Amino acid sequence: MSITLIKTDYTISALHKLVSGGKYKGFVNMKEFELVRLKSHKFYRVKGKLNEKNEFVVETDFIKSLKILVKTFNIFGVLTSLILAFVISNWTLVILYFVLRLFMELYTRYHEEREIRLFSEAYYGLIREVQHNY
Repeated sequence: MSITLIKTDYTISALHKLVSGGKYKGFVNMKEFELVRLKSHKFYRVKGKLNEKNEFVVETDFIKSLKILVKTFNIFGVLTSLILAFVISNWTLVILYFVLRLFMELYTRYHEEREIRLFSEAYYGLIREVQHNY
């Protein structure tokens, strides 16, 4: 799930207020931003990049170190389950691994959508405040 934010002075100001207000930590510049919510487990980051239409495309994913760890475990899990399946000739481990992987994917998507929703609520709350001040 991703959303787009039109790049305006209000947008940049609201993003800076999210960081300075203590809700998020990270950086905001004119072409991109990356924010991590402070009152969370800090596993997910919200990042936005400017596209050719002068809009920020906002997405969420794992923080960088956790992303590397998840990819490593996925590769290790697939290789281990396949090797054991060929050695033992029992495909139960392979099926179990892929069912667990499916549940993890659903869990991750739920939390990514939740982070986008929380970011949107905080952003649109601040954008109204910023527009009243201009």
